[in-house]
Amino acid sequence: MSNIIFISKSIFDWDYYSDGGKVLSSDAWTRSYKIWEHSKTLIDKAITEFELADGIANLKRALNHRLKLIESYYNFRNMDASWKNKGYLEILESFELVRPYLMKNLLSIRNDIEHNDAKPPGKERCNEFIDIVWYFLKSTDPIVQILKYSNAHTLYDEDGYETQYGFSYRVDFSDLSSINFTGWFYNEIISNEPREGLLTIEFSDIHNKKKWKENNFHNDKLESDKWIHGEIVDLDIQTKKMIVSKVLSAI
Repeated sequence: MSNIIFISKSIFDWDYYSDGGKVLSSDAWTRSYKIWEHSKTLIDKAITEFELADGIANLKRALNHRLKLIESYYNFRNMDASWKNKGYLEILESFELVRPYLMKNLLSIRNDIEHNDAKPPGKERCNEFIDIVWYFLKSTDPIVQILKYSNAHTLYDEDGYETQYGFSYRVDFSDLSSINFTGWFYNEIISNEPREGLLTIEFSDIHNKKKWKENNFHNDKLESDKWIHGEIVDLDIQTKKMIVSKVLSAI
């Protein structure tokens, strides 16, 4: 195809920040905290093992509510075919959003209570789980309070000064088959031939600074620099995960 060009994946090592998002309903993300508060009250006032068991059950409810909310916004299970039956905490771990071990202990204890009539742990251990779930909710608040979908990257030189090169992109979590993409790049990282370590760009527009010869804003561009607008296509799963991780971690 004549409208295909290739760019080094190293551009994703450039400094980045969040460039767009949607504020989400507070009613949705605060629900987990309301369930958590109910659980805390149950455990604080518990006298019997049955009351402690109810507290643990509601901690699991708070955790599950947040997990389902995250999936409803980001559709992570659809990203990788191998994730269809994978534990959701492990999926979040792959994006460095959580460390799942302690939460998995909570789920194991709750399941043992529910299915095997096991006794709940003591009150001190239950209070530890209260804190663990609270920290989980806090750590995932940024991605359920704002739906992140756009980043901007800028290249800085060895002295820490901003260069004329940078790009932005926007992801659609319902369809990651391609990613909208626009930016300025130096010629050495662009290729007309595919190679390992290169992104495939299906461009709708490509030109140099001559297009903006009346615009002083682009005087810093070299004649060989390229402005490219198009779609990143043919994304392998590891590249998708890398890009999504940067979108989720951007501030």
